[in-house]
Amino acid sequence: MTNNKYTEKEILESLYKSGYLLESEITKSLVEFGFFVESNVSSLDPLTSKSRELDLIAEFDHEDNEERYRNEIIAKVRFVFEIKNNNAPLVLLTKYVWSPNSHIWNGLKVAVTMPKHLENYFFHGFYDVLFNNQPKEMFTQYCSFSKKNNKEGELMAHHPENIYSSLLKITHYCEESIEDWNDPDKEYNGSYFRKFLYLPIILINEDLFELETEDNNDYKLKKVNCSRLVFNYHYKQKPKTAIIHIVTKTGLKDFLIEVLKAEKEVEKNMLKAKEEFNEKSMGKKK
Repeated sequence: MTNNKYTEKEILESLYKSGYLLESEITKSLVEFGFFVESNVSSLDPLTSKSRELDLIAEFDHEDNEERYRNEIIAKVRFVFEIKNNNAPLVLLTKYVWSPNSHIWNGLKVAVTMPKHLENYFFHGFYDVLFNNQPKEMFTQYCSFSKKNNKEGELMAHHPENIYSSLLKITHYCEESIEDWNDPDKEYNGSYFRKFLYLPIILINEDLFELETEDNNDYKLKKVNCSRLVFNYHYKQKPKTAIIHIVTKTGLKDFLIEVLKAEKEVEKNMLKAKEEFNEKSMGKKK
């Protein structure tokens, strides 16, 4: 007995049901994998001007990478997590269909500093590597489930409010993070070539499904460990779109490995672009 009101068993059961223990577990896993982790990062809500906390922000520890300093090139991913100990599956539905009226590649939130002589030099960036090299399905709707009368009654599909508020938090944080870097009025005169991807992630404890339509117009659920949600919102009164990665606890390690491989590939592409420019410049001088 801990006090006159609550037993240790009751307190622990409450913690298991909440997301606190899951957050601690994910933090431990990320650190063991080689990440720097920041917990409960404060972010200012642009609508209410109130401070809000994000669960986790992580980036991989590349140690002292002398090659990066020598080449003055860096591609880096910051993983922006909201963690949900959901007690019901999450389903993504309504596949995203390309439209000429929207630039889906802007759904990845990338901060850039680029030497002026490379501004019009093409190379494959994060969107190309993560989506064009390995095409992936994206969805525009999500839902979870609950019983109509708590434990009894009909199963009801609905938009969980805690998921929606988390989507807003992580997207606003990412927008805020890249805003200063990408300010069109800000002159950049340095030689360092940077691409920082701020990647919003909802990590869930329970099952994740994608809804698929078969040839006879029947539906089936495909169980996955990672999927992508195209999320529309407003930031500072402007319409925005973000690609949110929804990841299960089971699929976290494979997801991290895939994104870190993409990070390395983007950096190689940046270096190649810089080397090709330098070779052409040397050729002109001759």
